[in-house]
Amino acid sequence: MQPSHAQAAIPSFLAGRAAFLRKLFGYTGASALALSLDFTVFSLLSHNGVGAVLAAAVGYLSGLVVSYVLSRTIVFRSERVGKAGAGEALGFILTGVVGLGITSAVVAVATHVFHLPPAVAKLLAVGISFFTVFLLRSRFVFGENPQ
Repeated sequence: MQPSHAQAAIPSFLAGRAAFLRKLFGYTGASALALSLDFTVFSLLSHNGVGAVLAAAVGYLSGLVVSYVLSRTIVFRSERVGKAGAGEALGFILTGVVGLGITSAVVAVATHVFHLPPAVAKLLAVGISFFTVFLLRSRFVFGENPQ
């Protein structure tokens, strides 16, 4: 007996969801490692006399590099080289800037308009920014057919 079209579609639907979840969990792990490095570099530099802003920038850039390498090689398994690879790296950086903008806007609104404590505002911002940037990167930076 042949499976109906609906029955045949179910495994492909689940396979698509499984791939999405694998990427989401992998991206979460890569982001956690990048954030750990970011905070470690920031802490080491700031505790050794480097100004907070410079320490934060160097920490952020360190985390960005780790996040890109892990996202490219493990999470999205990209093999682009040359101009395509450079475009991918640029897209990764630009989506990071989008994430920074989202984070800043959410923290500003949450603290100034809704009078939330900064830590709560930051936590909310991290969640919104993280998922938005993941979706942008999975579709436009590491997607199979980037524009």
